[in-house]
Amino acid sequence: MAVHGALLANTSEQPRQGYLTSVRSVQLHVARLDDLLGELKVQAERLSGDANNILYQFAVSHAERCLLEGRAAAAKFASPLVVNRDYEGDIRQAGQDYADRFLRAIHGYQGPVILELFGDADRDFIRRVADAMPNWTLEISLETHSDEVRSAFGRPYKNADIENTMRYALEAGVKRLDVFFMIGLPKQDYQSVMDTVDYCEYLMRDLDAVPQGSERRLIPFISPLAPFLDPGSPVFENPERYGYHFFARSLEEHRQALVQPSWKYVLNYETRWLNRDEIVDSTYEAGMRLNRLKARYGLVEKEQAERTEARILKARRLIAQIDDIMSVQDEERRGRLLRAIKPQVDDANLSTVCDKTELNVPLKGLRLNLPRAACFFVEHSFKSLLSRL
Repeated sequence: MAVHGALLANTSEQPRQGYLTSVRSVQLHVARLDDLLGELKVQAERLSGDANNILYQFAVSHAERCLLEGRAAAAKFASPLVVNRDYEGDIRQAGQDYADRFLRAIHGYQGPVILELFGDADRDFIRRVADAMPNWTLEISLETHSDEVRSAFGRPYKNADIENTMRYALEAGVKRLDVFFMIGLPKQDYQSVMDTVDYCEYLMRDLDAVPQGSERRLIPFISPLAPFLDPGSPVFENPERYGYHFFARSLEEHRQALVQPSWKYVLNYETRWLNRDEIVDSTYEAGMRLNRLKARYGLVEKEQAERTEARILKARRLIAQIDDIMSVQDEERRGRLLRAIKPQVDDANLSTVCDKTELNVPLKGLRLNLPRAACFFVEHSFKSLLSRL
């Protein structure tokens, strides 16, 4: 991409610095690359762009087989871009004065903006956001329907306050409102996960009530806290205090986990309320129920929902099959059986509990794919959340 940018540059102008601003829609079709013989083919294709921003699609393949793929966004600046990583996410984290200055500085910007909130906001703040950047999408990490579970996870705000924030955003004209829920939280049992799915229906039905035929903007997602709880986080350092048990502690143990045959065995934890089997089972059941609700409320097409459900059912069968194989004592025979079903596992590992197209955000001609995918085989960052525990 850097070479392509240099080829496109005007030779009469001073070179401009470029930055990789995001990597999205990443799909890993294999667990590792170092066991492949021969050359790897790397391709990058420019999808869209202007003088300042370029979106590429990239892929790595071997022997005509795609190993990984995704999209990358690059930005060019006349001078170095200074990013204070302590303030990424909710613009209010650095204080209200910072948020006010940010909104004044960006006021009038017509391009797409994705804003995240880590807590509730009043109507005045939401109105100022909408006025400053009208082409905006809002992400809210509600995590769970339960105030008790959310508080145990370090998020003390209440449903009522966040629901008001979502109402303010919808009435202010937010283009899309994505609400994220997680599985594997402190004090969260199987029934609590199912109750969260019921709460998602309430949000779609009552909070985002629209006339028939109109497009809904509130879209819920649910996924497990996976694959790892962050080493070095308070939970990792004091698991008993928060009700967690870890299967991997060292770097080598985590490396070994990453090459396990299914995501169940990759998980580095279980909780006092959900063991590893229950995390997997509740993930698939919640994903299937939420998928059906999205179809009922018109968030996904019927055919798309049917494809997603078929993938979930297939993944469940594969998990059971892998469990049976893992119980085989003969190591050589176990390896042969796992290699035999590996193509099926690689196929099932992608976009299982939701269709990847659900994460695409159309904003004025540019389709962005949200970094916080609900598909659990895409890497998900929880550092900003765990640091609050």
